[in-house]
Amino acid sequence: MISYTQIQDNADEDGEEARANERQPYRFTIKQRARMLDGDEEPLSFVPNIGSYAPPGFVELSTFFVDSSGFGETGEAAMSILEFLNRAGRAVGAYWAIVEVGQFQIYIAQFKPELEEE
Repeated sequence: MISYTQIQDNADEDGEEARANERQPYRFTIKQRARMLDGDEEPLSFVPNIGSYAPPGFVELSTFFVDSSGFGETGEAAMSILEFLNRAGRAVGAYWAIVEVGQFQIYIAQFKPELEEE
């Protein structure tokens, strides 16, 4: 089992790498969202791990605790992959990034672009 301290250290390392590589949250295409609603997990491979990095130009809206083992079921503490696919597939215009990785679960954050002031 991974300790919470180790998970945080990993998120900080992932964040440093994301900052160095200028990673940004990912927005699914219309086709990807439709595939996700049909249960296709492949679009999730485009979601970057940004760890603790707060990318400029984005505001974090919410975070989802998601099973990453493939064995999660509906009704458990962590959302199953299918539950997350359904949620993300319906979120028009949302951007997504992994912000924390545990042994069997991940946190995926939903972002939106900051509004530019006129």
